[in-house]
Amino acid sequence: MPLTLPAHIQALDVILDALQTNPDAGFKHPVFESLSIHDQGLVRAEITRLQAPCDTVIDMRAVAPNACQP
Repeated sequence: MPLTLPAHIQALDVILDALQTNPDAGFKHPVFESLSIHDQGLVRAEITRLQAPCDTVIDMRAVAPNACQP
């Protein structure tokens, strides 16, 4: 049985791809506009969360021991 993702998760994937090429067109995408108001809010909140700067340092010394920088 294939795994089906909720509509807002599928739309998030499409919108994130659209935001990489055209930052202004992400929320004007037909997939986003076809979502319910509640799901649109979930997608907007998740994109806002993903756009926030990250202060976490990831230790990559085991993967790339010669090219590690904080």
